[in-house]
Amino acid sequence: GCVPTSVSGTTGGDFIDGVELAGISNTATGGITGASYNDYTDQFSTNLERGADYDLTITSGNFVSDHYAAWIDYDRNDVFDTDEKLGEFFNTDFFESQVIGFTVPAGTSLGATVMRVRGVYNTDTGEPSPTDPCFAYQYGETEDYGINIVALTGMDEQDLALLQVYPNPTNGLLNVMIEG
Repeated sequence: GCVPTSVSGTTGGDFIDGVELAGISNTATGGITGASYNDYTDQFSTNLERGADYDLTITSGNFVSDHYAAWIDYDRNDVFDTDEKLGEFFNTDFFESQVIGFTVPAGTSLGATVMRVRGVYNTDTGEPSPTDPCFAYQYGETEDYGINIVALTGMDEQDLALLQVYPNPTNGLLNVMIEG
């Protein structure tokens, strides 16, 4: 995959101060003296179940307004394709956390891959918007994380469709039963 460069990097406050997803918690790690690219794939990784829903929390740096976006290379071709983008937002405050909700596609092949998170300032001088996963923006930070796609554990969609939840008449607690 590409390793994006940035001439001015994080010097203007355009950095990622936190990334949280499932077992990944990399917070309060940004700063104006930080590197513009950080490969955290060995240090921070997590299992994601295919077909499951997740919330990715990204915390901005101390510049307003930057673009924050994320991708997972589901097909493992070292390209962050448009259909692999999890979402994008703009921050409106310093050190602001926002959530990108996404579902891992049910057909994703199992195994190790990479999630890319970018925080960039778009100078509007020919820099691409929405955020490009590889473009060398003048200002910003890029972080890569290890993702391991695993099979959905517990109940599958068929089980969920048959799930019955009802109060126990004796003690008022919820009973859960799978019909079928």
